Amino acid sequence: MAKIGYVPVHREPFSVEHGEEVKKETLRELKKLKIKFVSPEGLVFNESTAERCAALFLKEKVEGIFLQHVTFGAEEAALEVVRLLPGVPILLGASKEPPFDEKGNQVSGSCCGKYMTSYALHKIHRPYIRVADHKVGDEIFKRGILEFNQVCEAVSAVRKARIGLVGPRPADFHSCAYDETLLKTALGPKTIPITLAQVFRLAREIKSKDNTLKSLIKELTSDCSPSVSNLSLEKAARLEIALKQLIAELNLTALAIQCWTEMQLSYGLVPCFTMGRLTDQGIMSACEADVIGCVTMIIESALVKEPPFFVDIVFPHQKKKNIFFAWHCGNAPQSLAAGKVRFGLHPIMPDKDGITTNLRIREGEVTVARLLELDHSYKMFIGVGVVVNLKDNLRGSYGWVKVNDWERWDKTLMDEGFCHHYSLAYGNISTQLINFCKTLGIKEVVV
Repeated sequence: MAKIGYVPVHREPFSVEHGEEVKKETLRELKKLKIKFVSPEGLVFNESTAERCAALFLKEKVEGIFLQHVTFGAEEAALEVVRLLPGVPILLGASKEPPFDEKGNQVSGSCCGKYMTSYALHKIHRPYIRVADHKVGDEIFKRGILEFNQVCEAVSAVRKARIGLVGPRPADFHSCAYDETLLKTALGPKTIPITLAQVFRLAREIKSKDNTLKSLIKELTSDCSPSVSNLSLEKAARLEIALKQLIAELNLTALAIQCWTEMQLSYGLVPCFTMGRLTDQGIMSACEADVIGCVTMIIESALVKEPPFFVDIVFPHQKKKNIFFAWHCGNAPQSLAAGKVRFGLHPIMPDKDGITTNLRIREGEVTVARLLELDHSYKMFIGVGVVVNLKDNLRGSYGWVKVNDWERWDKTLMDEGFCHHYSLAYGNISTQLINFCKTLGIKEVVV
């Protein structure tokens, strides 16, 4: 869970008692939802209370700000808080207006006040996420808070990401090129270059009697088919240990790996199986040195708390309408398998040593996403579909994804210039991805 800074925004002469009651109820509900939160004493209604609130949030390193108008609210106080915490995601909303008092007066005016704050935030170009007017504890409130928390976690994960770029992109894959400086300054991830030679050297230096190596070879042997050679098993084990050593030494959170062709020529291994294992262990591993694709995996993983599948959108089904083939050579995390997992030789390079994961991913609703760098800015494709079982048995890692309108998907992908790599995660997280994009100034492209 992300740590959220709660700001109960108030304006005099509206009812302090009502504002305090809304705050009390909100804090109680945040505890019930197991949200980590920080809250100032009293209400926030002027410059001094705003400065104290911001100082507390800075000290506690909050990852999100919930501006809740508990009464009409002083927009200048709300603005001061966010001004002192640049870049922190914002959730803006208002508690529902209670009945008029016995004299016929409005009690809160919170809805009207939030419009003033929204205008003020727009003027300073500070993006925010909207939660509809709510009664504290109702479904609107719960969904808004929980989805905002997910967005904050994803934003933090991306900003803190340290991606190991293992080898350059394949020469033929211009779609995997990226601007390292733009990525760091606009979104936050840092890329740490690692040569393939460095990885191969570490892998070869591991002693044959090393207990970690022997244990991992035994584990892999129990998983793999007889078609996989003992040499491939040992090379895969050495590669995994070497990569984990670099992950620990360089404090990496993800990898983008040049998985062909130098890996096969100089080390003699297809690494798909190893990459799927690392993704399953929480180290997002993107194929073909696709750093931006790796960032997409990090975002989806943070939102769903489950490993995504890094796929190619290959083609629409040859006979069935509105179904497309999501596939990659053999890098899927085993935890996503629908049934039995088979390990074998590479479906495209069967003459090369190595292990690939042959599996069909399980049925269920999925969100397909792709962050893209274009014209010195970013946009993101977001689409929702359902993985269906067509009762086939194909090579590689794959799933058939049914969508409402494949022609619309295809037209959007081509018209917007998206490439072939995507991150596929279980669940409908389209709203969270849209709000993630809104927070970081990314154009969302939704089908």
